[in-house]
Amino acid sequence: MNDLTPVVAVIKQMVTAYQELLKIQEHKRDTLIAGNVDSLPDLVQEELKAVSTTQKLESERLAALQAVFGTDVRAEDWTLEKLQSVANPVHRLQIRAVGETLQQTVRQVQALHDLNRKLVGQSLQYVQNTLDLLSGENTMMTPTYGRQDASSQGDGSPRRMFDSKV
Repeated sequence: MNDLTPVVAVIKQMVTAYQELLKIQEHKRDTLIAGNVDSLPDLVQEELKAVSTTQKLESERLAALQAVFGTDVRAEDWTLEKLQSVANPVHRLQIRAVGETLQQTVRQVQALHDLNRKLVGQSLQYVQNTLDLLSGENTMMTPTYGRQDASSQGDGSPRRMFDSKV
């Protein structure tokens, strides 16, 4: 049997890194819901650092696999299930436990990432609709109950809350 201790160690580090990314995603969600856009750039920087860490750990996982199984190893070929199938009983239990935690954490990160993406999209849509309404570019809505083609100027130009003409 091969000694998978270095591989297990890297997977444990990956769990820690993804749990940190999960905390950042949760904080980002709370920030988006609260509408605190001023702290978003800092959160995005933290998020990028955490993603970079996970990518670095994935490279370390590949290096550990290559050290154990040879240089022709491809990381995507070595799933947790395949590692369990070649591991000794002690490593098999460790891989199963840490693998379940890793998979659960990655699913949570993905779900929060999707939610945050939707929240950002909704916020941008709200801002765009507000700007359209204020600039008079939104032809679907009128600021009054009058007809859309009615004009207070009498010259046929649409009525606007703010006139952007100079």
